Amino acid sequence: MVTLMTRKIDAIFENGVFRPLEPVQGLEERAQVRLSVEMPSNGQDLSKCIGSLPDADAADMLRIIESEFERVDLRDWS
Repeated sequence: MVTLMTRKIDAIFENGVFRPLEPVQGLEERAQVRLSVEMPSNGQDLSKCIGSLPDADAADMLRIIESEFERVDLRDWS
């Protein structure tokens, strides 16, 4: 059984290689690691979802939102 140690390391991806932004302590040179990549969202990825919900389902969702949730006036929060 292999025990995995998890550590978050910020890196830049350039020229096909992940380069840590700070020195990595406790890791031997050429050690094999497993990467899990988290990319910041710029909002553009949501554009792929447009039109993916049938009109009838979208109308039902809007009806439920309007009936179940309270409308908030942002001026009340200033």
